[in-house]
Parts: sequence; structure tokens; C-alpha cells
Amino acid sequence: MRLYSKKGDIGMIETIMVVIVILIILILAAVFYFKFQKSGIEEKTGELTDQRANVLLTYATRMPELQCSFRNKEESSCIDSLKIISFNKLKNKEDYYDVFGFRTLKVKIIASPFGTKAGDCLKAYTLDYGNYPGNCDEFTIYSNPKPNFESKSVVGIPVVVYFPVKEKYLIGKLVVESYE
Repeated sequence: MRLYSKKGDIGMIETIMVVIVILIILILAAVFYFKFQKSGIEEKTGELTDQRANVLLTYATRMPELQCSFRNKEESSCIDSLKIISFNKLKNKEDYYDVFGFRTLKVKIIASPFGTKAGDCLKAYTLDYGNYPGNCDEFTIYSNPKPNFESKSVVGIPVVVYFPVKEKYLIGKLVVESYE
């Protein structure tokens, strides 16, 4: 006497195969779903990094440590070159890590009647004051690149750079390099 039939075996195998096919389809759907979610999250992360950099650009132009001021009146979107030099002589720049983090802030001179040459203005000011600012085209305000960074995002805004030594205003670009 047989307790099972071949039709029952075939039905059981068909059911198992249908369950396996449905599981494979669900697994593939989950893989594609999470892949698209990951790319969406990475895109949002990039947007947030750029927004944070824009906030830092605005903050940096309004920092009393860098901002132009005349008779206690502060000028918007104006950065004083001598204040940048003084800011870089600070011994305790670690206090600014909470604000700037793993980023580099630079001011690049775009157009200059002095015939600027490529170079860091902080070094040029101390080494060759007589030719300053014609011997440089860039100020590094803050630099703390992330070790072994995977990507770098660069955002900038135009600013006015005041050179009290020559009593001149030049057009520059304040740049934030963010490291991920």
C-alpha cells in the first residue's frame, strides 16, 4: 500500500519551484530598489555638502576676522587682505575646526592691475613685501584637507579684496573646497 502518489510529488515540486521563482524575483527587486536608494542618498549628500559650503562662504564673508571695516562700519562681501594675513598668524586655529571642518578656504584674485603672478600671497607678503600684491594671486585662509579623501567639491562666490597697502580694491573669488 502506497501512502503517496506521483501526482502529489509533482504538485509539491511545482509549488516549491513557484516559491523559488517568486523569491528570486523579490530578491532582484530588493537589490534594484536599494541600488536606486543608495544613488539617491549619495546625490542628496552632494547637495547638502554644497549647501553647507555656501553657508560657509556667507559666514566667511561676514567674519569680523576677515571682513573689511572702515570706522567700525563693516562692508559686505569685502575681505581685507591684511586681516587674512593676521588670521593666518593665529596660533590657535583649532578653534575654527568646528566651523570649517575638513575644508580649505581660499581667496583667489581674478583681475589685478598689479600684474599678479601665481603664488600664495601669505608667503609673498612676508618674503617680498615691496612687490606685494603683484607677486601673488591667492590667499589660503584655512586649510585642513581630510586625509585619504575620496572626493572634493569646490564652490565659490565673488568677493571684493581690499589691499590697504595699495589702498585698492580687487575682484576675487572666495572658494570652499570640501573633502569627503
